[in-house]
Amino acid sequence: MDRVNLTEPQRRHLRASFTSFEKGLRFADRLLEDGDEIGILYYRRLYLDFDQRRLAHEKISQALHELADLVKQLGLEPVEESADRIILSEMNVSWANLVDCHSDRMIGYGKVDTDAAKKIDPAIDRLERIALELSDLMLSDSS
Repeated sequence: MDRVNLTEPQRRHLRASFTSFEKGLRFADRLLEDGDEIGILYYRRLYLDFDQRRLAHEKISQALHELADLVKQLGLEPVEESADRIILSEMNVSWANLVDCHSDRMIGYGKVDTDAAKKIDPAIDRLERIALELSDLMLSDSS
């Protein structure tokens, strides 16, 4: 099979776009498979009936198959992603968001009640510490 002639910027653009699409498809497939989820601050419901779920799974499978064929025709190679680095990034963002939840940082939302601050700040400190510990764990050498 002849490889399609693309410039490196075109290859990068296609890889990025196709990777985003594939991740969206795989995430949708997991949501369809997992169904409802109850978190601490959110809950997620899936309102599709069995036939709609089955059809969605089929469409996702079809799209992944067609994407695989196209990627092969274009000669695009997969690129490794480090799950450790993804977790590290998520924890760093979470840590920064938690820092902004301290009572002295929320002044822009109105004066924080002293009793509320006494409950919020120590809990935020503990959550920040856990986020940093997870970040450190992702950076540790596992070999």
